[in-house]
Amino acid sequence: MKKMARNRKFPEASKKTKAPTLRDVARLAQVNISTVSRFLNGKASLSEHTANLIRSAIAQTGYQAVPEHRRKGNRLGSQTSKLPSTVCLVLVGKFDLRWIADYSVVYAYLISGVRQAAHAAGVDLVLRHAATKEELQAVLCGIGFDGCLLLGDDPSVADLPERIHLKPMVKLFGDTFSTRWDTLSYSNIETGRIAARYLTQKNCSAVGCLSGPDTHGIFGIRSISFEMEARAAGVEVISLPRLKFGDLSEVCLEQAHDAVGAFVKAIKQANQQVDGLFVTQDHLLPLLWPALQKAGLEPCRDIALIGCNNELPHLRSLYPRPASIDIRAEEIGRIAIQQLLWRVAHPGEPCRTVLLPPVLLASPSDFELSPEAQIRLNQNRGMSGARTIDPAEQGINSAAPDLR
Repeated sequence: MKKMARNRKFPEASKKTKAPTLRDVARLAQVNISTVSRFLNGKASLSEHTANLIRSAIAQTGYQAVPEHRRKGNRLGSQTSKLPSTVCLVLVGKFDLRWIADYSVVYAYLISGVRQAAHAAGVDLVLRHAATKEELQAVLCGIGFDGCLLLGDDPSVADLPERIHLKPMVKLFGDTFSTRWDTLSYSNIETGRIAARYLTQKNCSAVGCLSGPDTHGIFGIRSISFEMEARAAGVEVISLPRLKFGDLSEVCLEQAHDAVGAFVKAIKQANQQVDGLFVTQDHLLPLLWPALQKAGLEPCRDIALIGCNNELPHLRSLYPRPASIDIRAEEIGRIAIQQLLWRVAHPGEPCRTVLLPPVLLASPSDFELSPEAQIRLNQNRGMSGARTIDPAEQGINSAAPDLR
């Protein structure tokens, strides 16, 4: 009874004031807990705006950091730091699973590689779709994962507030490089070069390119590098009309057939006979095949063909099967997990850009080439190592060790 009386007289004595935590500071500053932790440890490279947000939150909450010798667990960035348990693959813009299944199989290969590597590393993989910049920001501000991979439209990613980029991130595919996140992709320039060398080795005298509009960046890069390489080899490059769509989701099938038919008509009307063609995306080949045959041109006999992306569902139905350029999507997906785990363990290291060179996959009909030509084709297939972009080459800092 006496104890109860004391509690009634001094009610505040029975309650302990809860000390502010790191989570309270992070919530008030609207940043990740790991960002606050790195700030307190002096291991974060933050903008002045973000640093001021954290300082203000610490002052408002009255948070007092625990001295390092009294902290429990491993320090962030130490050799014994705990590996991330969950990573998130975010599909940005139109790149949801249905779109990928319907129009771009190569992205399914990449996701397969990500899944395989995450399983091998013992890391849980969460899949999210963000159709807009606001949805993407909501996903990246959420909790429940330690790092994320981004696949999709570059502009919506680049426009995000700077504080969002502090979460460990790896951007997949595309030719937009950043100093705020790691980038893992392939070389679109090299795809055009490989295509030009292939058609040159097939003894083509006049070549052209079936490509989407220049507004789709990858098509412009692939076609321009193809034309430059072909001209450098002394091959005539025939100017042919560009398609007005980037992928089949942008037009109905009838419009796509009409567009490719008009393209083949331009080939027939060219001043010089086109005997080699670079098709910048494999999914255009099934449209091109009947259009060529209708015009009296037998694919891979009257006109040499090479596609790009190595999308098997589009190639298997074609006979003879044309050559294609493998951009190594599944391998990029596997390496992406390795890169993200490295980034989580090394948050203070400069951002890096890693490019994998694409690889030529010859047509079965290429085995009829002369031994000398076959040797040259095999040399083109020999490139396999990942390449870290030199800072002077892309104007970014990529000081981290190479991935191989």
